[in-house]
Amino acid sequence: MSKLIGKKLKYFHPLDREYKPTFPFVADVENGETKIEADGPYALVCGVVGIEYYDCETEDACWYMRADYAAKTAAFVTAMGTPVLVTDSTLPPEKPVWAPEGKEPVHTIYIDSDWTFIASLHNMGDITLYERAGVKAFSEERPLPKCDGCAYFDAAGDYCRLFDTESITELQPACIDGIDRESIPAIEAGLGREYRKVGKIVIPEFRFKKFYQRKS
Repeated sequence: MSKLIGKKLKYFHPLDREYKPTFPFVADVENGETKIEADGPYALVCGVVGIEYYDCETEDACWYMRADYAAKTAAFVTAMGTPVLVTDSTLPPEKPVWAPEGKEPVHTIYIDSDWTFIASLHNMGDITLYERAGVKAFSEERPLPKCDGCAYFDAAGDYCRLFDTESITELQPACIDGIDRESIPAIEAGLGREYRKVGKIVIPEFRFKKFYQRKS
């Protein structure tokens, strides 16, 4: 598998002991009834919200798909007794995407980006995320890379495989979905194929859109 990541996703059954995933991430979804392996946060979101996510042509469309899934999930989990808030860091506190009426939220689903969305769902237990040996894109707080240091970026073609565009350096200060290459070593690196469950994910402030509004 290339050191570059993109939008690769595969499904497999939890009881299939013969199947050997190789992608950097594995996740239990659909209440543990399905497993997916994915090569990056974008593909993980596709596996969670549905493959229609691949059809989104803009980040706005992606945002609304994340919002829709998060709101439905929050409503269900809240009805089961655990209040959940859904928001984007740029939204006013009094106008979130979805809020439990008259209840203090126990969990918050942040939909700023693919990375924050997956981290939030894992932290509240809607999905369970695993990383292949040597991978540390979620389990460690990693710095946001510039385009040329991002695992999504194909330097040879000056092309971002996440946003299907040429270098987005002009969109800096940062792309909050960027993943530094060192945090997703290629399987050829020989670090093994074991997968470890990710613990509680710390979402650093630079993963939120609001952080860059303050700096601009």
